[in-house]
Amino acid sequence: MDLLSKRLRLATAAALLVLTACGTTSGSTSVDVDPLAPPTPEPVRPDESVLDRAEGAGTASEVASGRSDDLVIVYATCTAESATEVVLRTTLPRDEPMTVPCDGIVSRTQIFTVPGREFTLGVEAAEEIRWQVLVTARDE
Repeated sequence: MDLLSKRLRLATAAALLVLTACGTTSGSTSVDVDPLAPPTPEPVRPDESVLDRAEGAGTASEVASGRSDDLVIVYATCTAESATEVVLRTTLPRDEPMTVPCDGIVSRTQIFTVPGREFTLGVEAAEEIRWQVLVTARDE
C-alpha cells in the first residue's frame, strides 16, 4: 500500500467519524422556551426600586399601582404572532398614553411626577397579545 492510499483511507475514516458524530446526540440540548413569551423587563439602574411587576394577556384595567417618587420608570414588552402594539394608560401626569410595539424588545418610559402621588397603570391589548410590565422609581 502506497502513501497516497494510506492518506486516502485515513481521510475517509476521519470524514466518516465526523459525519457519524454530527448525526447523533448524546442527550437533549433543547430548552423548553416559549417563542411568544416576552423578555422579562429588569431595571436598568441599580438605584431604581421596584414598585410593581405584572404580566398577562389581553386588556387589564389595573396591572400596577403604587406611590411615586420624583421619577417613575415604566418598562414594558409584549409579543404577538402578528405585528401589533399595546397601549399603557397611567394616572400619572402624562399627555398621552404610552404605546409599546410588540416586537419582543423592552420599552422604557420615564415619567417625572410629584413625590408621594398614588398611581395606577392599565394595559389595553388584544386577547392574543402577551405582555409584561415593570414599574420602578428613583429620586432625581
